[in-house]
Amino acid sequence: METENAIQINVDALCVLKFAPNSELVMVDYEPILRPLDNDFEQLKSQFSLEYKDAKSILSYVKNHYRLKILLEKYNYCSKLSDSYQGLYSDIAAIEAKYPSNFLNQTTKEELKKKEKETLLNDLQERLQAYYLELAYKSCEQKRLQKSILAYSHRKVGWGTPKYELNPNFSIELKTNFGYGYVSYFYTRIRYKKLDIIPFSDWILYERAQFFEIISYSAKHQLKNESWLEALEYSRDACNLSLTDEIAFVRKYVIEECERMVSGLEEFLIGEKFKFLNWEKISTDVHKEGHNLIEFRGEKISGALDFIEKILQFDSITEISEFVKRIEICNKKVQPMLTKEIVLIKQELIELNKILKVLKPIYEDLEKRNSDYENLKSKLRDKMVADKEFTLFNFNYEELEKRFKEQNPEYEKFYLEYKEKKKQYQALTAQILSLETTMANIERYNNTITTYFEAKTLQTVE
Repeated sequence: METENAIQINVDALCVLKFAPNSELVMVDYEPILRPLDNDFEQLKSQFSLEYKDAKSILSYVKNHYRLKILLEKYNYCSKLSDSYQGLYSDIAAIEAKYPSNFLNQTTKEELKKKEKETLLNDLQERLQAYYLELAYKSCEQKRLQKSILAYSHRKVGWGTPKYELNPNFSIELKTNFGYGYVSYFYTRIRYKKLDIIPFSDWILYERAQFFEIISYSAKHQLKNESWLEALEYSRDACNLSLTDEIAFVRKYVIEECERMVSGLEEFLIGEKFKFLNWEKISTDVHKEGHNLIEFRGEKISGALDFIEKILQFDSITEISEFVKRIEICNKKVQPMLTKEIVLIKQELIELNKILKVLKPIYEDLEKRNSDYENLKSKLRDKMVADKEFTLFNFNYEELEKRFKEQNPEYEKFYLEYKEKKKQYQALTAQILSLETTMANIERYNNTITTYFEAKTLQTVE
């Protein structure tokens, strides 16, 4: 996503949050990224078109240039926010070692020389952008200290949670962990009157949501530079609404979030077909049935109990107890389903284990016989090598199979039986393991519900 002005965030400009003129409201704007080395870099680029120049000599030119040599410094810079092993941390010696321009094969010399120069040019262009960003960060940090800027975008590697107080009742945290592959994240967290704003609806919007993750953010964003606009606009809209209409703010960020979550739980109780968002926030259809449906209901509905404490924190600013009651009702309704399913799975496991008891000794006997045949085949191969028919590095395995079957004519019929029984055994043990896992999960969800209501009863008595 680009802005209407086709500004590329963290390339052409930093996306910033700041106060609107003569107002306590905030706005999103852009701070242009200055490019003081562009003329020098254009002169440098002309050297890449010279055939007699190789990467090593061009790099030497950069190293000794009184302005461009700064490009060979180390930079905290993510080329791609979602990738791993990011950052420009090599020292000059390591950079030089990457471009030796030592081409021994004359046939491929020109092609390799060209590729090495292309790699160096891309490397230097990336370093140029990293340098410009460092200048922009310093400028924005100075303005932040002067309060003319409240927050700004970046593409730095690693974990950071800068916190910004926008007014006495409202603060934001821009939580980023860029450049660490699958553990990378980009969150916005807002606090209102010292209360964390939590997207409770994410529990039902995402199939594989995690409680500990949801309570750590107010909004999550895709790992793209363009997402900074979404993050800062989200912060702007929330902050301004809290200032202009507190009732509407609480309704949008608290009441409606609770309502979406609880309504979703109520639908889970009766439905089998659901819509979930993926990480790109694209809706996907999911159909669940049988044990998996009950396991899913147990996970989502019992898991919602963990959110009750977080929901009750808003009791000081709005009426919230009705949502807690509805979550408790959902749990009371799902618990008999869980109990019944545990009984069904136990019965199913008893029958499957009876089949396994018969199949297992048959399979183990066939497995032993197959191992014996494999030993015979190995000995035949060793004999063929010893007789100098073949070598281990130039062996004809088709001939081995042919000769082995000639010597053991019963093997082919045996192997078909072995393969079929192995397939049956593996499918049966996998089915049993899957059912045992599902039952353990359902039992855990059932225990969670029981523990919650027992603890609540004790609190009532006290």
